[in-house]
Amino acid sequence: MMIATLDEAAQAMHPETDAADAEPVRLAAAMAAPITFDFEANFTADEEVGGPTRFDVHQSVAGHTLHVTTTETPLIVAPEGTLTGQPNDPVMQGNVLAIDWDEEGVIMPYYLELRMDPGVVFDLTAFSMVDMGVMGSLRVTTNLGHVDLPVPFSIAGTYYTSDSPVLHGITYARIGNSAGTVVAIQLDDIVVANVTAPPVFVGAITSIASIQNGSGVNLAGLLHVSDASGGETLTWSQAVAPAHGSLFLLGATAASGGTDIAPPGTLTYVPAVGFAGVDSFTVQVSDGAATATRTITVAVTPEQPGAPDLAGAADTGGDPLDNVTAAGTLGFTGTSAVGDSASTVRVFVDADGDGAYDVGEITATATVTNGGWTVGGIDASGLGNGSHAVRAVVTSVTGGLSSTVSASMSVTIDREAPTAAVPALTQLVAPTGNAFDFTVTYADMGGAGLDAATFGTGNVAVRDTLGNALAVTGFAVDGNAVTYTVQAPGGSWDGSDAGAYTIALNANSVRDVAGNAVAANAAAGTVDVTYASAPTVSGLALAADSGADAGDFVTNVAGQAIHATLNRPLAVGETVWGSVDNGAHWSDITALVSGTAIGWTGVTLSGSGTVAIKARDAGGQDSFVASHAYVIDVAAPAAATPVRADLIDPVGAAFTFTVKYADTGGAGLDPATFGTDDVIVTGPAGALAVTGHAVANGTVTYTVGAQGGAWDAPELGDYTIAIAAGAVRDRAGNAVPADGAAHTFHVGARPVATVNVGDSTLTAGETALVTIAFARPVQDLDAGDLAVGNGMLSSLASSDGGLTWTATLTPAAGVWAAANTVALDMRLVHSADGTPGTGTVQSNPYAVQTGTPPQPGQPGNAIIDGVPVVIEQQRDAATGLTVNIITVPTITGDRADDPGTPNPALADIVLEASGGGQAATLTASLPVGSSLWASGPATLLATDGALPDLVGRIEQHTAAGSASRQAMTDAGKAFLADLQPGVQLQTATLAPSMGGALAPSSLLVRGADGTAGTATGIVLDARALALETTVMLDDVAFAVVIGAATLRGGGGGNHVIGDAASQQIDVGVGDDVLDGGAGDDVLAGGGGADSVAGGAGDDLVQGGRSDVGAWRFMLGTDGTLTAQHSFRPGAAGPGQQETVQRGELDGSAAGLGWLAASNETLTDLALLYRGAFGRAPDLGGLAFFVEQGGTAAAVARAFLGSGEWGDTAPPQAENALFVADLYQRVLGRAADGAGQQHWTAALDGGTLTRGEVLAAL
Repeated sequence: MMIATLDEAAQAMHPETDAADAEPVRLAAAMAAPITFDFEANFTADEEVGGPTRFDVHQSVAGHTLHVTTTETPLIVAPEGTLTGQPNDPVMQGNVLAIDWDEEGVIMPYYLELRMDPGVVFDLTAFSMVDMGVMGSLRVTTNLGHVDLPVPFSIAGTYYTSDSPVLHGITYARIGNSAGTVVAIQLDDIVVANVTAPPVFVGAITSIASIQNGSGVNLAGLLHVSDASGGETLTWSQAVAPAHGSLFLLGATAASGGTDIAPPGTLTYVPAVGFAGVDSFTVQVSDGAATATRTITVAVTPEQPGAPDLAGAADTGGDPLDNVTAAGTLGFTGTSAVGDSASTVRVFVDADGDGAYDVGEITATATVTNGGWTVGGIDASGLGNGSHAVRAVVTSVTGGLSSTVSASMSVTIDREAPTAAVPALTQLVAPTGNAFDFTVTYADMGGAGLDAATFGTGNVAVRDTLGNALAVTGFAVDGNAVTYTVQAPGGSWDGSDAGAYTIALNANSVRDVAGNAVAANAAAGTVDVTYASAPTVSGLALAADSGADAGDFVTNVAGQAIHATLNRPLAVGETVWGSVDNGAHWSDITALVSGTAIGWTGVTLSGSGTVAIKARDAGGQDSFVASHAYVIDVAAPAAATPVRADLIDPVGAAFTFTVKYADTGGAGLDPATFGTDDVIVTGPAGALAVTGHAVANGTVTYTVGAQGGAWDAPELGDYTIAIAAGAVRDRAGNAVPADGAAHTFHVGARPVATVNVGDSTLTAGETALVTIAFARPVQDLDAGDLAVGNGMLSSLASSDGGLTWTATLTPAAGVWAAANTVALDMRLVHSADGTPGTGTVQSNPYAVQTGTPPQPGQPGNAIIDGVPVVIEQQRDAATGLTVNIITVPTITGDRADDPGTPNPALADIVLEASGGGQAATLTASLPVGSSLWASGPATLLATDGALPDLVGRIEQHTAAGSASRQAMTDAGKAFLADLQPGVQLQTATLAPSMGGALAPSSLLVRGADGTAGTATGIVLDARALALETTVMLDDVAFAVVIGAATLRGGGGGNHVIGDAASQQIDVGVGDDVLDGGAGDDVLAGGGGADSVAGGAGDDLVQGGRSDVGAWRFMLGTDGTLTAQHSFRPGAAGPGQQETVQRGELDGSAAGLGWLAASNETLTDLALLYRGAFGRAPDLGGLAFFVEQGGTAAAVARAFLGSGEWGDTAPPQAENALFVADLYQRVLGRAADGAGQQHWTAALDGGTLTRGEVLAAL
């Protein structure tokens, strides 16, 4: 937390009095210098006893004039003792002011009145008095009251003083007798203080409006002040607290000297949670001497209630939440302001739709209860059918303030029962099957609509000819029509079931949404069942039903004879009829009946359809129809081309392929015919065994085993997949045709080789043997398949049938090249089965040194970004690694920059490493005047290989047994242990050089950013750099720094450790580990989770920069509070700072009173300030809210009503927008869906205020 302001010191004065029991007075804390009126000079008065009559005396001192008057008694200024005869009185010295009682006809006064100039107030601090009349008790009366002081029985003078508040900020003072009788007194040394023009509130408006549970009302407009006196400080404060809210006056001070002075700071009234009505409080303004007060009245309008909701008990019908009812008495529930249990809610039926309650409208009231209410007993018997708007309004107990009328809710009244229409007569002629249907059409005339949930099998009852109830087994709804399914008597129809059946409507079954029920009707309809006397037909069959199932009517034979059987021979007049189109057309086949046997011959079927046969009696009524669907399919199913790609370098002992089968004839495939004998696979060594199959939607996956259980050379070659004849069929018996060569594929092995050069360095006159070894013999290798670096190969030869090939490498003349290889293009090489290889195989590197090596100062053997450099390769004797060494001469200003490099003004020198299919680069970007020596392995290193390399580089730059070597080695081990698994490291040593005479410059070092599974670790030898040179590290994961240096970090996490020299290390965003070593270091971690250690020496350690000022107060998670004082806060370079513990802070000092607060309170306030305003608390605000002792929600409400919140937050009328804005301000992110919904619902429902939501977040 940042502390920024101080309180003024308070001082008190305790005057003395010779009245033993005088009431003490405490003068104002900011008392101005007192002024003494001693009537020695600059006065206007009658100075002659018995002289001209004057009723007043004036004296001017320090620019102020005292006026002493009586109503009708002469006053005189005369030397001490003139009237008392006591010239040596120790209290009354010099001139005194007295009543001239020697004048003829004088009338003694009841008091002497003291006033200053018009329009000012003053404090009466003290005065000296002689009582000549033995008054007994002195009374000083002011415009603020009076104070009584005892008077000694003595003619000597007495010094009077009092700290009574009625003597401060007064416009006049009257000195008289407590008994109310006349007085005979003399006055001297009248002391006044704080003479000032008092502040006066301007403007006539003293009332303001607020909203129940609102975020606060700004009072500044009502508290403007006029104060003509200059040089004073006006302070607004609370005089009388509000009875139903909180008053927040923070930073309300301003300079006097104006006619319209607006109070600054926060002047906010926040009503108490739930309060509605009229509240008042008094605010006072003081200029340090005088005080003015103003009483402000606040009209807190009740919050708009939520729309009423029809209570469940009054919401008749099946859905208690649909607001449709038939009830005569209604009740409603709803929501109102949280915390309010005093206001009255009125629910009314808005008959005229004007959105307001009118006398005569149906209504009822109740008292709200902390956010909710229930109003019952509303007589709705007079409301007709239809929709009615219902609203609510809340009225406060005090002030009779009414809320905005709620949104309306619609209540539908429906007291009219629905109706049902049932067919009077339903004819069923020779019904078949096991059930019958009938339809009832319902209608609702009351407006509510039918309740579809009440439709069901219990709506109706059906009885047979004997009065037995039949089972209603189902129903189907189509709009308002319901079709019911009834089970036939005994479970199926037969001739004995003929007769009349009765349909009844059950009571209280079908209802409308309001709960009104269809009336019961025991005889709503009739069903008449009649039967024919013709014989019945059964045993329908095809004469030629091919396929797997002889009775499925799926066949590939179109010409058919259809057979059936009658249950008895035909009688006279009876006939038999047949149909092949599902009864669309019928043919008389009576002539084909013999006894009970039906033999319908000569029938031709096509496609698919239904065959049917029925008998007809002499009266023309038909018997039950015997029918069956058929399919004629004469098309053979087909097999698609098998799917099997070439098998290259196969693994395992089996492979799979798929065949998709399809049937277009309509019968469908017969899954029972799928099996391992559907296909035949043949290869170079003969047929393979099909060991399994799996079927999915007509696609069959076959599994085939390798011959002998493994893939050997004899099995490599071309394979054929054949479709077997007569294996897969459709349900009509048609077979997939055979295909002896449905698909071919190749099984092969790619050639694999290694290339080895027998010598690592070839000089003039030397040759080397090149050996190319294959895993399997190859026959087509030739010199054109090889690329040779700086050399030439002899003819290739093989003595083992193509498994191993050799040639002689002769180096090129006049060449000095460090890294050369022999590359074999495997794409040009084929195995014995004809499979080509992939990629390129590189040999081990070799050096060609047949020319003259580059000399120092001469152009190098390579050009990098316009700079001639020397690139060498050496083998590290300790690690066995091949190391690239780059020597970069001093960079000149006339180099030709490579436009493809990232830094035009710098020479970008690249050190490369690769391995394991990955590559990484380390770039050192050098300014003019600098040079570089760099070395690093040519390969990327895994963790176990990187450790010895890093340790070796550290040991080359540190003394044996030194603390620096040990610390750096430990840091390297810790860094490598923290690397993610699989990350490879590029390591290097960089030794840049920069002359001191050049202007300060920066060197850039950029490593791998880690996105490709690589990281960078370096040893930086900075001993040859000028002190002003800065080295920028970007994406360097680990760095050891040798020598004094200034380093700045860029992106990525940095793990940096220095030696015993002095380093300044300041890294950027990322999770960093910094260790300055034993020198005098400056370490700054920047953003991120940083571990910062200064090591030995005088170190300045800063875990990031701060912009909050010179002091930072920090409260740790363990409750420890410390203060950090930065002498150079936020400086990039070295600074000084000290840490102060809580026990070293003086809690009684101005501005530090908040130290007495609990850690929980301080944490809440700090988080609220950070969330609401994005800053730490200022001292004044922190002290104010600690002193107020309010809850976090009360503070949050004050924040929402402050000017600072209004300046930074747009007004959000909608709760959803307010919550979205809070997430961004407090949490710095967009609201998640659940959080947005939760808080918005709490605000919309009134269970939380906006202040409570801010505090909760």
